[in-house]
Amino acid sequence: MQAAVNNVTAGETICVAAGSYTENVNVNEHLTLIGEGADVVTVTANSSSDHVFNVTADQVNISVFTATGAIGIDKTGIYLSGRQHCNISENNCPDNNRGIDLYSSSDNTLTGNNASNNDCGIRLYSSSDNTLTGNTANSNNYYGIYLRYSSNNLIYNNYFNNTNNAYDYGNNQWNITKTAGANIIGGPFLGGNYWSDYTGVDTDADGLGDTMLPYNSSGNITNGGDFHPLVVQTDTTPPVITITTPEPYGLYTVGMELDFSATDDESGVDTVVGTLTNTSEVSQDDESGFAPDVGVYTLVVTATDNASNTNVSDPVFFVVYDPDGGHATGGGWFCPDDESTLSPDGKANFGFTARYKNDVSTGKLNFQYMYAADDIGAPR
Repeated sequence: MQAAVNNVTAGETICVAAGSYTENVNVNEHLTLIGEGADVVTVTANSSSDHVFNVTADQVNISVFTATGAIGIDKTGIYLSGRQHCNISENNCPDNNRGIDLYSSSDNTLTGNNASNNDCGIRLYSSSDNTLTGNTANSNNYYGIYLRYSSNNLIYNNYFNNTNNAYDYGNNQWNITKTAGANIIGGPFLGGNYWSDYTGVDTDADGLGDTMLPYNSSGNITNGGDFHPLVVQTDTTPPVITITTPEPYGLYTVGMELDFSATDDESGVDTVVGTLTNTSEVSQDDESGFAPDVGVYTLVVTATDNASNTNVSDPVFFVVYDPDGGHATGGGWFCPDDESTLSPDGKANFGFTARYKNDVSTGKLNFQYMYAADDIGAPR
């Protein structure tokens, strides 16, 4: 890789194929370095007492590498010294003394990098007017992000989960104005950063903290802080169930297929199961698209989302019959005899035999009457 850097023309792009490389790369020319993927391109420091990538030129872009093994004191996965207008993005920088380090550098952008499992995740020293967004600093031994003699940096939509998340006694901006858009923890608004030790409350359920503001990392951010810390939202809403087929009290020929689904806009649907129960109280679980045999059924659909919220549909009664087996349907008037007394909310039961399958006849029909108040009991 160093040989390619040494022979490149200013402004050119070097694409690095998947593989493991052992070297310390000195980037001393305006260029773009792109790995095939941070998960498949690993650059390990040949000398652990030197930086993996040492950027000594302006307008350098470094993307999608894993840079590791710079464990010497003050040594870094990706190091910028006195540089401007560089873009460092989508890199993974674990197991170094520092993951990413900007020294006396300004107007650079750090986006989507993972600087975890180092002594210090991200450091800015005597650096200003840089933008850091979408980065992760997790499980670093000392600080997730450390700023010294650094001001006017914009730091938002990053993920910090460390024993000490931040140190800053300059004047830096730790959030933007609340803006619609997916944030780093999946919330609906951009604002500040996610802090593992923020204990405030999101009172209006927008995914941004509303109490204990500004977040200041237990006083380690001495001027201002994060006024819109990101909060993990708890999904308490169950999925919405839709049953297209069968319709309530529907009559279907054999071969019909169940058609049901569920949606969940928060955590997403995990499982959807339909439970069919026949007149013998025998139940079975089926998926949408299942074709039940001839019979009389009740369908109940149960849906669970990825936050373990569950919804259960109302029962849907329906019949599946064989048109070649013979069947009967009908209607008419039901009238009491002269000695019967029926109240407006009464029910009357009568036997009814319906053949819906060859050589099988069974059934009992429950009848609920409707009446007009002025002629109840009148012969029909």
